[in-house]
Amino acid sequence: MRYGYARVSTAEQDETRQVEMLLKAGVEEENITIEKKSGKDFKNRKGWKDLLAEMVINDTVVITSLDRMGRNYDELVKMYQKLIDKGIRLEILDFPMLSTTGKKQETEYKLIQQIALAVLSYVAENERKAMKKRQRQGYDNLERDKKGRLISRKKGVVCGRPNLLENLTDRQKELIKQWIAKTLKTKECLELTKISRSSLYRIKKEMEMLENNNENEKEKNDDKARNL
Repeated sequence: MRYGYARVSTAEQDETRQVEMLLKAGVEEENITIEKKSGKDFKNRKGWKDLLAEMVINDTVVITSLDRMGRNYDELVKMYQKLIDKGIRLEILDFPMLSTTGKKQETEYKLIQQIALAVLSYVAENERKAMKKRQRQGYDNLERDKKGRLISRKKGVVCGRPNLLENLTDRQKELIKQWIAKTLKTKECLELTKISRSSLYRIKKEMEMLENNNENEKEKNDDKARNL
């Protein structure tokens, strides 16, 4: 059986071109799995896991390019080997040399495959790093509000996760301060504030940073006052 796998990183991206290529390669439309997940690993890719579980020995999975299967070097090498071990054939449309379809491979050809995989995986990993670098450069060029938070040019709102500290009620703040002062146990604080443990520790860190910044600002103002 021939199966196809098409992947894009986000819901906004379009997988149409990949699907068209898979159809031209002889994959039936009902056998094409489409997934909209990051290619950094296989942990949260249910579509790929379900497809792998469905395939049996001598089945073939077709992908348009290596980076559609993944972008992380170590993850790709492990998955590539896993497919070989399970007897599942891999067909890569834009790089046939790396495919494991056709007749049983000779030792020399298997060596070429491993070298090709290493090179292509290295390229894919570096492309991911380059993409992150471009994203960081984009963030660096954004305007900031009075609190130093990045403002989206398109929506005019603060980027990233919301500031937890700003959204707390006065009651929650007081309870958390008691917890930080160790007059309230963690379990009690979680139950009373109705926030998660991870959020509690993030808020603690924000409070400590804010307090340090306030103290530094106070010292600067005191120094200025003494110098007048």
